[in-house]
Amino acid sequence: MNGPQQTNKKLYNNSTLIQANHLFYINEPNPNKESDLTQRWLSLKPGTLLMARCGRTISVMNPGQLNMTDGPDISQATIIIDGEIKTGKIECHTKEGNWRKHRHNHDPAYDDIILHVVNQFAAKPVLRQVPTVALVIKQPMGCKLTTENLVKDVLETIAALGQESWDDMVRQYYNKLLLDFQHQALRYLGKGGNEIAFKTLSELIGFVDISITKRSELIRILSTLIKDERIIFHRAGIRPANHASNRLDFAARIMLFIRDWNVSYFWDIRKFELIYHQRIAGGCGKAMTAELLGNAFYPFLASRSRQHGHHGKDRQWYKQWSALQLPLIYGKIKRKFSGLLYPGDVKKFPISQGILRLQRSNCRYLHCESCPLSSSGN
Repeated sequence: MNGPQQTNKKLYNNSTLIQANHLFYINEPNPNKESDLTQRWLSLKPGTLLMARCGRTISVMNPGQLNMTDGPDISQATIIIDGEIKTGKIECHTKEGNWRKHRHNHDPAYDDIILHVVNQFAAKPVLRQVPTVALVIKQPMGCKLTTENLVKDVLETIAALGQESWDDMVRQYYNKLLLDFQHQALRYLGKGGNEIAFKTLSELIGFVDISITKRSELIRILSTLIKDERIIFHRAGIRPANHASNRLDFAARIMLFIRDWNVSYFWDIRKFELIYHQRIAGGCGKAMTAELLGNAFYPFLASRSRQHGHHGKDRQWYKQWSALQLPLIYGKIKRKFSGLLYPGDVKKFPISQGILRLQRSNCRYLHCESCPLSSSGN
């Protein structure tokens, strides 16, 4: 495994892990990785004071949000520069000189940044009009879990976090119409930077007209609508397989499936599974099939089953959700939270969702003192 130094300590005792071909280990942040520097900035607490290279005082009010598309790394950040409140974008570089190396000085998307965050200053200042601060990553930093402080029931703890995510997803569909679900499903289809664009496309189409019977016809309509309405789909930082042009067939499958929705799906699990795999799953890979079921269809079906009075069916949908398996492990889990589980456990959908929830609530902000996996933090 490439990357930072590894530790050979297993985090919990399980005889089945000894026979595994490989285990995951905790990765410490790398001072040469821009993504780690960006996450370090996002973990800053409001009120943090920094001194810019030019001597100006910077106070962090809101570190902002990670930008998943083109342009600066961080958006919607709010800082105070010598008493003046500024809200805008921030760019992060491990070396100050990378600003020119990446040719940001020729890209208008970077003209209005409010701060340049680096790990290492250049010999001479690169930006004159924008403050630059050095946010040095000190090693070691990151996950503090060890064999000594890990809770004994780690799998159960993570699974419980996963169930919290399930409950949140089910709640979001209370009192939602089928068309609302279509918007959300297509929004998820754009995960990674094109969420709003796909949701907009769904809102413009609404329910597919009954006269449209062929998927190819709907794809042509979607393509024309994107062009006519000038809907912007991002490509930077998105895998080619996830580009909008490669997702329209999948979008059309979802919209036709929802157009022809049968209310018996709410209580007839076998019927739903059969029709879903015939009409949708055949148009995408195993990973997207599992993610769409786990993040959209199963929570929606459980929520509506409760509302329709089909008592107990919501628990059956939860069992279907719990049985989902991912073909691959999420990259963000590999990169930032390796070392906790045997790979086969991480591929279980509830476990992966539990880890992702932990990352959002604790790891991203370095809230190690309240980590539910640490016996010393409880």
